[in-house]
Amino acid sequence: MRISAIYGTIALLSVLLTAGYCVRFSKKNVWLTWLFFSMCVVHLGYFGISVSRSVEGALWGNRVAYLGNVFLPVCMLLTVLDVCEVRYRRRLPVTLMLCGLAVCLMVLHHFLYDLC
Repeated sequence: MRISAIYGTIALLSVLLTAGYCVRFSKKNVWLTWLFFSMCVVHLGYFGISVSRSVEGALWGNRVAYLGNVFLPVCMLLTVLDVCEVRYRRRLPVTLMLCGLAVCLMVLHHFLYDLC
C-alpha cells in the first residue's frame, strides 16, 4: 500500500469525523470544533505533500499543514481547559489566537515575498 493512500484515508476520516461531530452534537464545544477543523487542515496538507509530483506542490502541501499546525496547540489547550472546567480569563483565547495569527502573517509575508 502506498503512503499516499494512507494519508488520503486519514484525511478522509478526519473530514468525516469533523462533519459527524458538527452534525451529531447540538451542544458543541467551540474549541473542540476548531480542533477538529484544524486537524482536517493538517491532514489535508500532509496528503498534499504525499501526492505532490514537484517541489512546488510539496511546498504548498507543507504550507497548508503549517497553517493547521499553528492553531492546533491553542485549540487543544483551550479544549482541555474547558473539559477540565478550568476557568480562564476571556482575553486568554484572544491573546493566543492573535499570537498564532501573527505567526501566520509572518509566514504568509515571507511566502508572498518569495513569489515576487
